[in-house]
Amino acid sequence: MGYGRINTYYALCEVLELLPPITVSSDETWDEPVFSLYDIVVETGNTLTITSTVYMGTNTTFIIEPGAKVIVDGGTITNYNFCGHEDNLWQGIEVWGDSDEHQFTDINGNYQQGYLELKNNAMIENAIIAVELSNPDDDDYRGGIVFANNAVF
Repeated sequence: MGYGRINTYYALCEVLELLPPITVSSDETWDEPVFSLYDIVVETGNTLTITSTVYMGTNTTFIIEPGAKVIVDGGTITNYNFCGHEDNLWQGIEVWGDSDEHQFTDINGNYQQGYLELKNNAMIENAIIAVELSNPDDDDYRGGIVFANNAVF
């Protein structure tokens, strides 16, 4: 009985290793678990709403580009903690800004900066740096915005 479970576990692990990198290039809602062994990028002009759990691979980063928005509404972003990745941390969320732009919304409610909203018991866990409001490799991408209400880091 236990042998079949082990084979299923390893088969699932092999499938997860084949998943491609994730780029969000349109408005999306993730209401089921998402697994990524690579960086996740939310591109400018798009909104991603997360109501489930996102499992990030070891040393991966969740990137919110300037003008992109991520809303974690009761969801969790955590490490990918199985298939040999136990106890490994992910890098965290980078909310990129634009150093030359303001942090106010335009008349349509959009930001020039990357925007992260955490609400309704949203959780960011097992990351090296939970949220960084810039691109650490480029000073031109500072000024990201985070709004956290009833959230856990």
